[in-house]
Amino acid sequence: MVASVPSNATDVSLTSTIYHRQIGDKNAPPLIFIHGLFGSLENLGLIARKLSENYCIYSLDLPNH
Repeated sequence: MVASVPSNATDVSLTSTIYHRQIGDKNAPPLIFIHGLFGSLENLGLIARKLSENYCIYSLDLPNH
């Protein structure tokens, strides 16, 4: 199931660069991975590669959080 965007949603302009990695078919349902405190997008590599067989995976790297 893919979540729909609420009718009251607004776009937000980000003022910094977000490092990310996309793997899998861009036409597949998306999954977004965000690592835990002091981690990196590399922490989710094994599960992301496996799930990319059926999903488009976006792994975000959020430094200093």
